Amino acid sequence: MHVKRTVIAERDAGGLSDFRGQVEVLASRVGLLRGEDRLLMEMYLNHGNSFRQMARLLGVNSVTVSRRVRKLCERLVDGEYIECLKNREKFTATEMEIAKDYFLSGLSMRKIAVKRGYSRHAVKGTVRKLKAVVGGTVKGAEEKLLRGSSENQKANIKMKNDI
Repeated sequence: MHVKRTVIAERDAGGLSDFRGQVEVLASRVGLLRGEDRLLMEMYLNHGNSFRQMARLLGVNSVTVSRRVRKLCERLVDGEYIECLKNREKFTATEMEIAKDYFLSGLSMRKIAVKRGYSRHAVKGTVRKLKAVVGGTVKGAEEKLLRGSSENQKANIKMKNDI
């Protein structure tokens, strides 16, 4: 299995070269996904299927599969849902469901409201709360980094935040 992951890490298809060094992270987080998304990622990471092969199975264009896999990789690597899991004591079960739909599944607030039977206003408020906690965690880490950094590193971090 390690050989297959190495082959996948070396292949550059559909703009996924950004994720080459994070194959192990992706593989460890695939279990968070459900349904077709999980199947796609397992086919790609564990079995080494090409986008064309997956597209034939799903009956869609290979570019569609490529985009979908890239977006799944982005969501799995960015770690926003992982931060929610780390801070789950601050959230209700409903808020965690919304976090999974929003950060991991990539559903819009409107689709989450319809799926869960909540108002869009309630979903929007929950997403704000989730982002505040997740953002606070990230911001706190950046502040710690700023305290122990050289002047050049501090300038780079501040520039990154201004963009």
